[in-house]
Amino acid sequence: MSDERFDRLELEIANVRNRMQPDVARLREQTRPDAIKEKVRQALRERLRALGESLKAQLERQKEETVLAAGRQVELLQEAREKGDASKVQEAVKSDPRPMIVLAVALAVVLFVLRRLGRAL
Repeated sequence: MSDERFDRLELEIANVRNRMQPDVARLREQTRPDAIKEKVRQALRERLRALGESLKAQLERQKEETVLAAGRQVELLQEAREKGDASKVQEAVKSDPRPMIVLAVALAVVLFVLRRLGRAL
């Protein structure tokens, strides 16, 4: 190979290195363990935020549905008391037991607290 051709190849290699240097530096920066950890943290934060928003929306829908079901059951209780027929209440509880479950849990909590207060006195 002639010296001229060799010099041209060396010059071309130097030019390629100069053009690639910013890319190599950026790649080196992006593959640092600290940079990778930060990217993972950011991705995790974003996923948790999205999950939290989704969960919040689901809980809000569940709350609205439970409140509506509880309202219907209260109306049926009043109607059953007036007519002396508990079958409608039984049907309502069978079709959507959530309000009764919430009531049972609330009652259990109240009884637990009252029992604890009774021991404390």
